[in-house]
Amino acid sequence: MPQVLIDLRNAMAAGDQAGIVQLLPQVSAALDQVVAFQSSMGPISNQITTAKNDNATFRIGATAILSDVEDADMAAATTEFTKQQQALETTLTVAGKVLAENFLDFLR
Repeated sequence: MPQVLIDLRNAMAAGDQAGIVQLLPQVSAALDQVVAFQSSMGPISNQITTAKNDNATFRIGATAILSDVEDADMAAATTEFTKQQQALETTLTVAGKVLAENFLDFLR
């Protein structure tokens, strides 16, 4: 097909009308091939577009799920940290009181 177009260009540049007329059936056949190829690509293009849209929809859903999971983990981590902090503060308070009482007992 590319050679047909090259030959047609050369014939047109040379003003060779007989050559142009002789190439017309080949140009027509090449055009038919292009049209047939475009027709076969239509359904494939539609499938690609559908897959692309499905992928975008899946991504949005996955991002939402991931966000929910991460938010839930952050809330759980914050709760666990607060509990651990309260336990540490309580332990330090109790230990301070016990040590103070033991030290006073030691001094008596």
